[in-house]
Amino acid sequence: MTAFLAVWDSATTKFVFSRAGHNSPLWLRAATGEVTELSHAGGLPLGIFSALAYDQQKICLSPGDIVILFSDGIVAHENPAGKSFDHEILKTTLKNASAGSADEILRAIKMAVDAHQQGSRAQDDQTLFVLRPCRFWHLPLGYRFHNSQRQFVRLNSRKFICP
Repeated sequence: MTAFLAVWDSATTKFVFSRAGHNSPLWLRAATGEVTELSHAGGLPLGIFSALAYDQQKICLSPGDIVILFSDGIVAHENPAGKSFDHEILKTTLKNASAGSADEILRAIKMAVDAHQQGSRAQDDQTLFVLRPCRFWHLPLGYRFHNSQRQFVRLNSRKFICP
């Protein structure tokens, strides 16, 4: 059985995850438009061995970045011509939809998968999750609203620092 576990901390912009045989998530960086496969963390599917350690990976997301999580039913299903909706098609679809909201991105990918299937029925689950952090409010340079204290906090720089 494959599994994926993630923790998203909106206060620090950290996304920490590990996977057990599950597909690697894709990360689109808004600053560069580059899509990266996050394949450094994880291990074998659950239940193969009784005692396994799973590595975790931490990334720091910037406003406008997008992370998508998906099951193998998205990328492994073959259409009637025998071609699968592979990672490259998924990356291209993500790039083309990246200006939209998380909901619009999800819908664009689902529409592309449906079109690719050409009416054939999926033989596996098709699970898709889109994380798109909201952009920070437009505040004076060097300030950010700190939610837990409900006050403005002065920052040392405009960079997003991930501890």
